[in-house]
Amino acid sequence: MRASSGYQRVRGHTWTLVTAAALATVACGTDNEQGVGPTDVESPSGPHVDVVDESAFDYDEGGKLNVEEEPADLTVPFPDVDIFTISYDSAGGEVTGLIAYPPEGDTDAGVIAMHGMPERAVDMIEPLAFLSCAGATAIAIDAPYARADRMTTPLLFDETDRDEMIQLVVDLRRAVDVLESKGVKRIAYDGVSWSVDGGGVLAGVEPRIDGYAFMVGSPVVDRFIRNGSPIGPLAEQSEQVINDWLDLMATVSAMEFIGTATAPIYFQNNTSDTISTPESAERLHAAAGPDHEVQWYDDSPSANGHDPSLQMIADHIRWQTDLLGLDTDRVDTCLAPLEQ
Repeated sequence: MRASSGYQRVRGHTWTLVTAAALATVACGTDNEQGVGPTDVESPSGPHVDVVDESAFDYDEGGKLNVEEEPADLTVPFPDVDIFTISYDSAGGEVTGLIAYPPEGDTDAGVIAMHGMPERAVDMIEPLAFLSCAGATAIAIDAPYARADRMTTPLLFDETDRDEMIQLVVDLRRAVDVLESKGVKRIAYDGVSWSVDGGGVLAGVEPRIDGYAFMVGSPVVDRFIRNGSPIGPLAEQSEQVINDWLDLMATVSAMEFIGTATAPIYFQNNTSDTISTPESAERLHAAAGPDHEVQWYDDSPSANGHDPSLQMIADHIRWQTDLLGLDTDRVDTCLAPLEQ
C-alpha cells in the first residue's frame, strides 16, 4: 500500500510535494500490528549525541562540478519557464535532477527545492515552475536512494540510511556551488516532509543559504516511534536493528544541527498531522535557534493530515520570494492559480 502523496490540483496540474510511502503502515494507523519490537526504545527523536561530527559533511569545495544540462520534455504551468535536466559531480558520484530558469533568464536569486520520500526531482516540477515564474533559478535534485533505484525501499534501517543522509547534505551543498556558478547570490532552501530533516542538518553546516522554508516536517525517526514503541516497517525489525538504527540516525538528525543555524527558518505544520505529528514538529521547532517562526494550519485536505493546503503552499512560496527580494506583483501573478 502506498501512502498519500500530497497531491493538490492546480488548474489540471498535480502539485506533488510530500510523500511517506516508507511509512505506508503508519499512514494507515498508529497501532503496532507488524512484528514484535521493543517497548522501551529511546525517545522519539533518538538518543542525544554528546559530540556532533560536522566534518562528516565536508567536501572538496574546489572540486570540478562538470555541470551538464539538457532541455527537459516536461509540461509545466508556465510555458515561459525553461526546465532542464541537470547533472553535476559530488563526493559520491554524479547527482541528477532538474533546474528551472525564470522567463527573463539571469537572476541573482535561487532556490534549492528538495522532494519528499519516496519521490524524486521530477516530482518537484510544479514547485520549480512556480518559484522560477516568481523570478528565481530553482534546482531540485534526486535523493541518493532515488539515484540507486530504491523507490520502493528508500529506507533500509541500517548504516546505509545514515550514509545517504550525509551524501544528501553534501549533494545539497554542491547544489549551492552550482547556483553560485550561475551568478546566484541569494539562496532559499525549500524542504517538504522527509527533506526537512536533511534541511535542518544543512542549516547547521552550510552558511551560504539565506533562509529555510520547512513544510510538514519533523525528525524522520519520530515517524516510526509512538509511545516508546516502534511502528510500521520499523516494527518488523529486531530489537538490535532498531536500537542500532536509532543510534546511527541520531548522528545525522536535524535535532543535533538546527540549533546552530544562522539563517532564518520558517516552519509550517498541520495540527491534524499523524505522520509529522504536532508533538514531533514542536520538538524540532524547539531545537531551532531564535531566528525562526512557526505557522500552524487546520485545513489539511488529507485524512492523515499530512498534505499541505493550497494556502500553506502559497504562504510557503511567498516566504521564500520575500526572503529573496523578488518582485511582489510578479509573485502575485504567479500564485494566482493557487489563490483563486
